[in-house]
Amino acid sequence: RLGDGLAGRSGPARVDVLAFLRRMMEVVGLNPRSQRAAGGTRLSALQVIAGLFADAVLARKVAPWAPDVLHLCHKALKSSGNNEPYYRLLAVRAATSVAVGCRTAALAAEEAVIARDGAPSGKVGTFLIQNAWEDKAIAECVKLMNRAADDRYPEVRA
Repeated sequence: RLGDGLAGRSGPARVDVLAFLRRMMEVVGLNPRSQRAAGGTRLSALQVIAGLFADAVLARKVAPWAPDVLHLCHKALKSSGNNEPYYRLLAVRAATSVAVGCRTAALAAEEAVIARDGAPSGKVGTFLIQNAWEDKAIAECVKLMNRAADDRYPEVRA
């Protein structure tokens, strides 16, 4: 699993997940005509970001970065690029992974509080956890999905 290697739980070689995420965000924001962005580098970076948020272990660590990643996905969706519908499609998938990852992180935090303090009155298993990263991420993801629904490429609209 991705989270086992990056979570820093075992072994001497630990990877700073947040620094790795920042580097991937930098790569996604590169000019598509630059030499560093050649060969599908930006596409791969978007897939890696989606993988970081999709992993249950890493979602808790990277959830505070959700607004920045969603802003990056908005910019990627607006990018006209060189007729790159796949780049836009991956931006939509990354945004979806961010929303799911924030939900996973919020539920894990709720479970930790319940295990520590006991169940709060009537609040167990709510659909949306108030004041979590999740509600902001879902609101931004809905905006992005509305924008993606109006895209000119059918791959992105699907």
